[in-house]
Amino acid sequence: MRLKKMLTMMLVILVALLLVMLPTSVAWAASLSKMSDELSTIKASTAANHTIKFRISTGAALDSTITITFPAGFAMGSVAFGDIDLSHGAITGAETEETLAAAATTTIWGAAVSGQVLTLTAPSSSGTIAANDYVIVEIGTNASGGSNQITNPSAGTHQIDIGGTFGDTGSLAVVIVADNQVAVTGTVLPTLSFSLSANAAAFGNLSSASVATAGTNITLTISTNGTDGYTVTVKDEGDASDPGLWSAAANNLIASSTATLAAGTEGYGIQASGSGATVASPYNVSGVNVGALSRTAQTLATNTGPANGDTVIVTHKAAISNITEPGDYVDTITYNVIANF
Repeated sequence: MRLKKMLTMMLVILVALLLVMLPTSVAWAASLSKMSDELSTIKASTAANHTIKFRISTGAALDSTITITFPAGFAMGSVAFGDIDLSHGAITGAETEETLAAAATTTIWGAAVSGQVLTLTAPSSSGTIAANDYVIVEIGTNASGGSNQITNPSAGTHQIDIGGTFGDTGSLAVVIVADNQVAVTGTVLPTLSFSLSANAAAFGNLSSASVATAGTNITLTISTNGTDGYTVTVKDEGDASDPGLWSAAANNLIASSTATLAAGTEGYGIQASGSGATVASPYNVSGVNVGALSRTAQTLATNTGPANGDTVIVTHKAAISNITEPGDYVDTITYNVIANF
């Protein structure tokens, strides 16, 4: 009887040893890789788009599901299949987009939101995801035709879980902050610069045999950030009563007028050309044509927008007759600029 008990105990021990030594088979879910979720904003309590990416290990077979579970706090709102895009492919950046419906068909993936879970269901006859494919799930207005978004929870780090019957699992984290925006301010001050290339223009000796041109052209240079540009004006001193070249000794004025100057006939005025600037009439002439100067400011040139180094080149011309009184003739011309902000 004692021997029988000993044999029974030895048999139990032997069976236990054999069970320990036998190979075991345990099913483990494969892990997803390359997981990320790019939100259009991570500001708390703000509607956001999601671009969820991961690399699948085992693939998604027919009728299998992929679930994406958002933690409590994310308000799913009215998000539905029309707000979701699903694409996948062997090479990132070259994924193929699937057609989605509210429920899966034989060839179309289903996409449905229930509570905090988005479930993607594979078709029953074609449309699987191959092993090692890269998968992209877009949720919100970033999806084709999407109009609804998921509203972010309060500030903190939140875990999103990916699973389903397809066999792989994984989790990723997103951070939500109270405010992720910085208000940047700056002021652009108004600017205006104006310069003359010279402050004197001499005719030298005037002759009734020809129309004279002053030896120096005056270049006006204008820059401004004025929204509506600028206006350059010109004003003549003349004899303090009338515009023109004045000789106190001869008590004579070669009057300024808008005219075509001719040798032997008194006349005086200016003409101008512009680069960037628009020269106003009557100064936008050339040859022996001139525009009259005035004892009140006249518009010489304009620009209707900001300018960076516009130029106006002013040329002075005069003519005398055979009986123009001798003497030294002078004039003072004043230029001004007004910026239009």
